Parts: sequence; C-alpha cells; structure tokens
Amino acid sequence: MANRFRKVFIVCENNQVFNKITQVPMYRTRYDAEYACNFLIKRAAEESIKLSNANVPLPKFKVHGFYLVHEDMFRE
Repeated sequence: MANRFRKVFIVCENNQVFNKITQVPMYRTRYDAEYACNFLIKRAAEESIKLSNANVPLPKFKVHGFYLVHEDMFRE
C-alpha cells in the first residue's frame, strides 16, 4: 500500500492549479519545482516590462505539494 501514494510538487499561479493552461507540469522534488518557479517569476517580470503589459499585475507563483492516490484504491 505504500507504493500507492506519490507526492508531487506543482507550481501554482495565483494559488490556482488549473488556469489558462491545460497541462500541469509535476515535479518529483521540491528543488526542481522551486527552480521552475524562479524561472517563471523571472519570465513574468520580463513580460511586465513590455508596454502592452504595463497595467497588468504580476502573477504570484508558489510551489505546492500534493499526494496522488492510485485509482485502484477507489474501485468497488
């Protein structure tokens, strides 16, 4: 039963797991997720410099950890 749980880390934008994108990248380690989060923060800061995004607030990115549960645990 120990193999049925898996912890994954997801970079959430404005505390939302699902937003404009349909695919959610999941990371096995918090270190990898933090690296991706820092990259997204830098990219958002670069995008905010453009004149077309001048009045748009910067999105807030944060890493959240979740446990995935195998579907066999819910079979009847």
